[in-house]
Amino acid sequence: MRVALLVVAVGVLGAAASPARAQGEVDRQLEPGDQREQLGEAPPGATPRSAVVPDGAAPPGQRDPRFVPEPGVDLGQFPEPGPPAGEAPPGDPGGDVELKLQLYGRVGGGHDTNVFRADRARRTDAFVHALASAELLVTLPARGTEVFLEVGGETLHYPHRHKANEHYGSAFFELFHPVASWLDAGLQNAFEASRQNLLDDNGDLFPRGRFGSLDEEVRLYAIARPHADLALEVGAGYRIKDYEENRGVDSLDYDELRLDASAAWALARSPRSRLKLKYRYRRRDYREFRARERDGAIVAESPTLDLDRHQLNLTWFQDLAPGGTRLRLVVGAGVTYNRDLHRNDRSYREASASVGVEWWVVAERTRLEVSARAIGRDFLVRGVASQGGRLRHRLLDVTVGGAQRLFDWPLWLFVEAASTRWESGDRFEGYERFTLEAGLEARW
Repeated sequence: MRVALLVVAVGVLGAAASPARAQGEVDRQLEPGDQREQLGEAPPGATPRSAVVPDGAAPPGQRDPRFVPEPGVDLGQFPEPGPPAGEAPPGDPGGDVELKLQLYGRVGGGHDTNVFRADRARRTDAFVHALASAELLVTLPARGTEVFLEVGGETLHYPHRHKANEHYGSAFFELFHPVASWLDAGLQNAFEASRQNLLDDNGDLFPRGRFGSLDEEVRLYAIARPHADLALEVGAGYRIKDYEENRGVDSLDYDELRLDASAAWALARSPRSRLKLKYRYRRRDYREFRARERDGAIVAESPTLDLDRHQLNLTWFQDLAPGGTRLRLVVGAGVTYNRDLHRNDRSYREASASVGVEWWVVAERTRLEVSARAIGRDFLVRGVASQGGRLRHRLLDVTVGGAQRLFDWPLWLFVEAASTRWESGDRFEGYERFTLEAGLEARW
């Protein structure tokens, strides 16, 4: 009875808390026996969550409203086969519920050279950036069933450019259940509330304004392990997004069907090396926002906008130990085809590449990080009135940072610098932006 009440309580918290990181697809894979090591606190050979570089995602604290990626949040470790059905996982005495709570907080300040991501008349400002999260992992006896809950919040505040402030709150809930020794199943629910001053959702070039939004997604998935070094996953989800209405702008609310399939191979276990191929399909139906004709015009008989999106990503995870240190390398490549079902106004092809390196120079004390991503997007129909030809987008984002632990406290001093260059065929749409941030982060 106590176990049932605990599961119900966690579920209620997940539904009532500030919504989940639903920026694009939530692809969190709970692994049997994975104890969800704290950021940077994993034992040698394990992968701290801070090493994870989601597919196409911007680094933490560097959200780019012009380019909302669809990341796959991956815990970075290849899933080990679970225990046979009906048996307790190794080391579990049976009968006891195991609870694990992790807390994370970060407060920093810095300088932004282009607050509004503008091509001309740029505005600079200092900023304060804060975020916090709490994670609860509940491991139930017997079959190794796990319940996971994460709640978090983030705010970016500019003292002089208040219109650029951004706020996010999120909650994520997952129920993971080993069905058999070769099959696992799970249920995920993600909910996010956000408030942004700019919006450009995956290149759909919607108008600027003050956009608050609520985002809800539920996903079912199954993971089959026909071999100890192979995991096959399929998932299906449904997403609903409601935007705050802006005067003079059609509502941007939409519903979205999501399907995905992936294969992950363990290339080596010491040092750990893994390769993952993932396909995603999205069918997005806008409730009121109307599609455009081939010349960009909206006519009275235009239907609401419907989009199909196909995305394929290949990611390589590699752990190394140069000179007794610990290094994590994540390399990704992807292709995307976004199809406007009316007149192809928003149809485009896209290629992307990313690389992330996390190096623990001194174990559990000194960490260096470098990440970069590049994206090229070519529209099939949409032209550039001022220059002719088809519209093209190019993005290059580079981040360099590091962290140093203070004494034996759970406190870290961090510094991070980021550079973003966005090029667009439309005049005044391109921009450059540089940010520098430093502060403290804590983990318990």
